[in-house]
Amino acid sequence: MTVLTVCTGNICRSPAAERLLAATLGPGVRVSSAGTGAVVGHGIQPDMAVLLKEVGIDTGWFSARQLTEDLIRDSTLILTMTRRHRSAVARMVPDAVRRTYTLLEFARIAAMTPHKPHETAAGRLRHLVSIAPQARPLVKAEEDDDVPDPYGGDADLYATSFDLIRQAVNTIASTGEAAPPPTASDSHSARRLPPPRPPVAVDQRPTVPEAPGTTPWVPGTASEAPDGPSGTAPDPAPVTDSDSSTNIWLPATPPALSS
Repeated sequence: MTVLTVCTGNICRSPAAERLLAATLGPGVRVSSAGTGAVVGHGIQPDMAVLLKEVGIDTGWFSARQLTEDLIRDSTLILTMTRRHRSAVARMVPDAVRRTYTLLEFARIAAMTPHKPHETAAGRLRHLVSIAPQARPLVKAEEDDDVPDPYGGDADLYATSFDLIRQAVNTIASTGEAAPPPTASDSHSARRLPPPRPPVAVDQRPTVPEAPGTTPWVPGTASEAPDGPSGTAPDPAPVTDSDSSTNIWLPATPPALSS
């Protein structure tokens, strides 16, 4: 099973989600990340790396890469940091819409899904992936369904972004009582991840060339944050989930969820 996390620059939010998911889900799930306007070849942004290290997460062996159609097609589940990123994935590979969610959206689905006895974190994720298309219409849409972009912000903004990602990961991977689903309006949380598991294999890849037509951000230039809407490789204009191009399946009568 493969999980792909997506943000813009692939140096702040999506790498944090990648490493937290890999550490929490354990063996059996491969987690990687990419950016819609990646700072190709760069490591995790230092401010985000510090927060990851504080909870025992390894930040080495990382190289930002550009989101491609092949990465999308090869992923069982795509978790994006914002609704714009979700729309960008759907435009690139329209049939991926049924397995593409914002991270906070998928956490809300996890929070409303009963746990099975003796399930592992990886087993629970597989169950969530199987029921998520049917559960999506039952989950209340949130206007603040985006993890804020911390790039260029202060320590509090990084902490807010990181805590949202961490809480969502805890909810998705929980094998007991689900934690309250996070929203972008949540205040800074004191919750911590459980003690880290033994090191697991995370995505280790060489620098990937930029996709044709993309303009990556270059450190030291006058352009703004690579992981935000004002960089040289901005997110595409938002596409609402009701657009026919995204083909989200909405049943006439919401089905009951299986436990």
